[in-house]
Amino acid sequence: MITHRRLETENQLDFYPTPPWATRALFHHVLDHADFHHFTCWEPAAGRGDMAKVLANHFKQTIASDIAYYGNESILIEDFLTCTKKCADWIITNPPFNLADTFINLALMRTPCVAMFTRLQLMEGKGRYELIFKDRPPTIIAPFVERVQIEKNRVVRKSGSTTAYAWFIWWGCDGDTNVKWIPPCKRELERDEDYD
Repeated sequence: MITHRRLETENQLDFYPTPPWATRALFHHVLDHADFHHFTCWEPAAGRGDMAKVLANHFKQTIASDIAYYGNESILIEDFLTCTKKCADWIITNPPFNLADTFINLALMRTPCVAMFTRLQLMEGKGRYELIFKDRPPTIIAPFVERVQIEKNRVVRKSGSTTAYAWFIWWGCDGDTNVKWIPPCKRELERDEDYD
């Protein structure tokens, strides 16, 4: 059997939307239902807005932007890495993994309150430790106990991913990093309208 694989160049943008239930888990199981309704939030890698829709339920105002257009007219087109606009109280996003270091550093320069949904693998590497974690350890690392299914260009209901994901949160205070496991919660937090 011959299979064909699409090869992409390194400079092409990848779109891997975050399932909304994984964003809901941040508020239900990590931030303990804290009230953020008087704060603003910026989602700078918003894609179609899957994460931004959930964030809008928790913040006074949510700004959603992305470097590319994915079919949602309400998403501003701008490059987070080069734009100079004023920042929000929180920056919450799923950054492109190959730019996660850059996104985190820039986000932390713009605001002390940052939450990044990314592979748990972000914790690995001497260079990343020196660049991000050594002087600015996250307040909370929240790994998902069950796997979050991430697929290119769409949100899917099926499970079976081999990649571990976590929320990395910097919440304006220095000190030791707390680990807070996110219990199995997909069934509790998913909605039929979340899926393509």
